[in-house]
Amino acid sequence: MSIRNRSMDRIELIEQINKILPELKEKELNDVLKHVEKSCGKKSNHEHRVQRDISQERLECIAENNLSYVIYMLNRTAMHQSDSQSKDENIIENFAFLESFLIHGRILIEFLYSSRPTDKDTIIAKDYVGEEWEKYKDNDDNDSIKYLKEQRKRMNKLLAHLTEEGSMWEKELKIWERRKICDEINKKIIDFLDAPDNKISDKVKSQIRALTGPQGPPYDGESKGVIGATGPFN
Repeated sequence: MSIRNRSMDRIELIEQINKILPELKEKELNDVLKHVEKSCGKKSNHEHRVQRDISQERLECIAENNLSYVIYMLNRTAMHQSDSQSKDENIIENFAFLESFLIHGRILIEFLYSSRPTDKDTIIAKDYVGEEWEKYKDNDDNDSIKYLKEQRKRMNKLLAHLTEEGSMWEKELKIWERRKICDEINKKIIDFLDAPDNKISDKVKSQIRALTGPQGPPYDGESKGVIGATGPFN
């Protein structure tokens, strides 16, 4: 067979595949992806085309319970400090409050800014708002977007994973502006609730909106006990 004929056969095959793929059910498409990954030894670029079929009832339940809880914990731990009289207990409790805050902050930044789930079971904002969220989520201040993505990177390096880079950071890079981080996430949560076609009911939206707003004094630039998250207290 000539090179030209082989090229034509490939073009016809690609055209047939492109025609068939959108018609496949999720299980069938996943089977195809597994075959491609096995053959190529790497993840397929078609992975993002898998359609997620999550019922509105289930999304509502997740928003009312899980999402609400994460937002509640973010705001409740935003400026929480230990009142223990013991130095050791004070340090441990402050680390616990800080790391709880960072874990919930990381969950929400991923929820808001992920273009596609890192795992089939992960819920992201796009599940509620649809493809338009890709455009809508970036309508706010670019400085705000950049700031939150930088915080997510720090959370990954210092909290979610044990990393060489994070371990080598100086004390100054382990200071967390909890009130500012919280305020920026809350602004984006409000944008998410106000986004067109959001599948969350007005009742649950109102409940979530009431949870936004950190508890405690404003961030003063010199918050006490915020050094931590995989770093020595000194």
